[in-house]
Amino acid sequence: MFKNFFDGYEAVIFDLDGTIVHSESVWEDSLEEVFLPEIISVNPYLGERGQDIKSKIYTILKKNSFRSSISEDSYYELITNKFTKKIEEVEITPGFVDFVRYLKNQGKKVVLVTNSYSIITNKIIEDLHLKEYFDFILTADDVNIPKPAPDIYKLALLKLNLSKDKVLVFEDSVNGANAAELAGLHMIIILPDNHKPSDYGSKNRLFIDNFEVINDELNRDVDTFIEDFFSR
Repeated sequence: MFKNFFDGYEAVIFDLDGTIVHSESVWEDSLEEVFLPEIISVNPYLGERGQDIKSKIYTILKKNSFRSSISEDSYYELITNKFTKKIEEVEITPGFVDFVRYLKNQGKKVVLVTNSYSIITNKIIEDLHLKEYFDFILTADDVNIPKPAPDIYKLALLKLNLSKDKVLVFEDSVNGANAAELAGLHMIIILPDNHKPSDYGSKNRLFIDNFEVINDELNRDVDTFIEDFFSR
């Protein structure tokens, strides 16, 4: 399925949280620790998957009609401090490292585009030894409006200096998928456990569980294919 799939692409763009790393639950734990019990226990609302953290904070305060004596920036600092202390819980999505090495060996440009801010993004990719794989990184600090607006993907295209049909995106959230779609880009969705394809609308997108699915296809040689075929 994927043997020649990537030949036509010159660059691959990856989202961070939920796509190349499992960090959404760590963020949620950090949010809950800050807002419990005043907000979450009364009206559980953590915002949408794929929202940047500052938008999540605004959403939580607004949806819960909570009046606070501290600023949203202070909440952000509290939450990111808690997240940083839990950063060892963040794990790389299975198969990502092997897949990104394959892409680099094929001469593809590899880009990271995330709604996270640079201070957290850099901490994650440095701790997980991923920085070397990216030609450049764009974060929420680089645009005025985060995903689901397409701004960050349009900026990536500008920096790549490539046409849309030469760039493939990997996303996990509906917000991220909508942003990539508005930028006119092809995409593959790493489907979260609590989501189903219909959550992403009627567009014909490819859904996979993790990058090992791709690696398995890329590593299948002719002998293995024949053996599998005749063993059906």
